[in-house]
Amino acid sequence: LAEISASVFMVDLIPVLKYLPYWFPGAGSKRQASIWKNIVDEMFETAYQVCKNSAQHEYVRLCFTTALLSEVSDPANMKEMDEIFMSLAGTTYIGGSDTINATLNTWMLAMTLFPDTQVTVQDELDMVLGRKRLPSIGDRDSLPRVAAMLHEVLRWHPVGPMGVPHRLTVDDEYRGYHIPAGTIVMINAWAILRDESVYPDPDVFRPERYLDSDVRLRTDMPYPVEGFGAGRRLCPGRHFAHDMLWLAIAHVLTVFRIERAVDEDGHEIVPEAKFEPWLISPPEPFQCQIKLRFPEAE
Repeated sequence: LAEISASVFMVDLIPVLKYLPYWFPGAGSKRQASIWKNIVDEMFETAYQVCKNSAQHEYVRLCFTTALLSEVSDPANMKEMDEIFMSLAGTTYIGGSDTINATLNTWMLAMTLFPDTQVTVQDELDMVLGRKRLPSIGDRDSLPRVAAMLHEVLRWHPVGPMGVPHRLTVDDEYRGYHIPAGTIVMINAWAILRDESVYPDPDVFRPERYLDSDVRLRTDMPYPVEGFGAGRRLCPGRHFAHDMLWLAIAHVLTVFRIERAVDEDGHEIVPEAKFEPWLISPPEPFQCQIKLRFPEAE
């Protein structure tokens, strides 16, 4: 991902170069894209074959791919279905793995910088779960503080701060600017989610901004959907991603507390909120401590 994000080819600046033949000088982007395609194809096929082989055993671990395979009733269509299922599973993984990982790393950084925000969420988790089990999706309505914390993570630093490129299909006008069809445009999600008229003190990680006085999610506070894009190409996996992130945050805070690391003299190490300048923007490496909250958590 870092290699791809850091790569700049002439075709990015002069789009007409995409018509050059593969072997022509200046067509290095095509040759490099071929290398990356082979890597992705191998990754897709290897993972898919593992799932397909496991689906033939008596005891199958249910997952997205094995669920698809279980729906095939006519073996004659298997070759075509293999291609479809492999692409579905592969694109789901590529679209969600780095973004979810980056979001969780951003959340860990927020917990390290603003450790007090964990306290009320953990009190809520303890009240609902009694420190006897891990939370499930069925507990979501009873855990508004977890939802508020997830909302704030998505707002505080969207992992796709500039979204993905979109292309205008028709001419457009915006604030006196004429934007012709075919123009590449990007959504500035970072700026939208830092709008001080909507989010006062935007640099501060404050989940309570999403809660009303009765500790319910506010209906007048917009969900930070901009982190998932906009328009017709809004991320189709956003609901799946939201559920996974909710579960991860709820599970971790049920069992652990996240603290700042300390140096050899016992002084807290306060990390900086620095992020990688890529299409997907995770935090730069930072130190923290993860400790069990109570003995029974083991």
